[in-house]
Amino acid sequence: LPISVHTLAATNIFPDSARLNGTVTPNGWPTTYYFQWGPSTSFGDTTTHQSAGSGSAPIAVNAIVHGLTPETQYFFRIVGTAASGTYYGDTLSFNTNAIPTLTVSPPNRNVGTPPDSVQFFVTSNVNWTVISGSGWCTVTPSGTGNDTIVANYTENTSITPRVAQISVTGQGLAAQTVTVTQAGVPLILNVTPPNRVVGSTAGNTTFLVTSNTTWTVSPDSSWITVTPSGSGNDTIHVTFTENTAITDRKST
Repeated sequence: LPISVHTLAATNIFPDSARLNGTVTPNGWPTTYYFQWGPSTSFGDTTTHQSAGSGSAPIAVNAIVHGLTPETQYFFRIVGTAASGTYYGDTLSFNTNAIPTLTVSPPNRNVGTPPDSVQFFVTSNVNWTVISGSGWCTVTPSGTGNDTIVANYTENTSITPRVAQISVTGQGLAAQTVTVTQAGVPLILNVTPPNRVVGSTAGNTTFLVTSNTTWTVSPDSSWITVTPSGSGNDTIHVTFTENTAITDRKST
């Protein structure tokens, strides 16, 4: 019997490489094989000649070709040679993949303190996954191709702005990172009442502070002492000495 060869479908297809497959049955003849391949049925390129031995059973063979052009059709076939002659498998074809792409825009969304949601726009030709690095910001977990990521965020009750890092990853591509920057609540500092009128004898009085931050207290007179500092909503305690003069006095 002469040798026989069969071309099988290409596998491991990437934008610039692919694995060509086939079987060779030497049928007792010392046999070598190679693949012809190229962008047309004229081929134009060949792989290295390899030995298939001289056994009687079919053996699976393959060769990896590199330097291919993305999104291009290629044709190939297996060729076996022995003393009995040269034999050709069927011509098959495959299409190389596109180069993976992944971009996310805009790079940042500035948002206010109330809860709401914003969108980021993905341009891609692969499947992708999304991870938020902050618990207060939840995101669309995954998608494919061109799509939209929705980022939902909770209320920021702090005066400090906060930033959520959102990582978008596609297979074989570097992760893309975008951010949600959420403003803090406005600073508040109110003191009431605006004035206390007290008698001439020594005593004490109070002022009420409404605030969302830390604060300090500084009197401009030595005859009063005050609570030196506080945080949030609290009370300022003021102690004053006796006024022995006949004139009123005032301290800010």
